[in-house]
Amino acid sequence: MATRFLLLLGLLISNSAWTMEIDTLVARIDTRMQSFPAIDDLTYLATSREQQMDERWQPKSIVTIEKQILRRGGQDSTLILKATEIADGKETDITEKTREQWRKRKNDSENNQGRMSMELTDLLPFSREKRTTYLFSILADTLIDGRALGRIRAEPRQASAERFTGIFTFDPETHTLLELHLRPSQEPRFVQSMNMRLRFQLLSDQIWLPRSFYLRVHAKIVIKNFRFEVQEDYTDFVLPAGVVDTPDGNE
Repeated sequence: MATRFLLLLGLLISNSAWTMEIDTLVARIDTRMQSFPAIDDLTYLATSREQQMDERWQPKSIVTIEKQILRRGGQDSTLILKATEIADGKETDITEKTREQWRKRKNDSENNQGRMSMELTDLLPFSREKRTTYLFSILADTLIDGRALGRIRAEPRQASAERFTGIFTFDPETHTLLELHLRPSQEPRFVQSMNMRLRFQLLSDQIWLPRSFYLRVHAKIVIKNFRFEVQEDYTDFVLPAGVVDTPDGNE
């Protein structure tokens, strides 16, 4: 009887320590992410590759768009530098067409400011207000670019289209988030599957910047299927003098 009691006591202590480790890790990640200053002035390049896919997930068309993003006073503006489309084995310059579509999208966005929009902070479950609504578990480390990085999994206690299940990869020394793999805990209407991957980079331990974004979606409306992939890469960051020294074309 005494042996069983000690074994049970040891198990309870072990579980409590494991839970405390997860709680501490979640809190440290949140603290680290809140430590980064807001960047109100910034210029960078974004290159996106949008692919419409067939039922075998082979590309039917590929649109590549090169953009310059200018942030001034916390507000972003986009300049379309070049856009091309490859379809049926033919490449077409669609720069002007894309610029017009972008202007229309911007006007529509300004006319519907009251609608709900999603920010990066909406995807992160680590804040004190959100922690109790998620279940966290620590996963085995992973190797990215030759570095051993930690991973933590978060799953909403109550599934919904607005809450994401995710695997978050972080630097074990600084607790900086470097990669996010996300999917809705409940698929939105018409969506059969959706997966996102976001990668980030850290400059001089001061500035947390996006590195790339990937989205893969399969949607179905009545009998028509839509499949597409988007890959967007961010480079050539220019920050105000004195904020941080950044090399040209950093990755």
